[in-house]
Amino acid sequence: MSKTVQENLGHATPEFTMKVYAHANETMKKNSAARMEDTIKTLLT
Repeated sequence: MSKTVQENLGHATPEFTMKVYAHANETMKKNSAARMEDTIKTLLT
């Protein structure tokens, strides 16, 4: 999949694509975990 994205974006390598966009994935994971934690806390109170 990263090869397809790399080609669509015109990046030289899939590694470059992953380096550029990997931080967004980590941020999304952290935000999602925080929202889940808030929801669980709300349900437990």
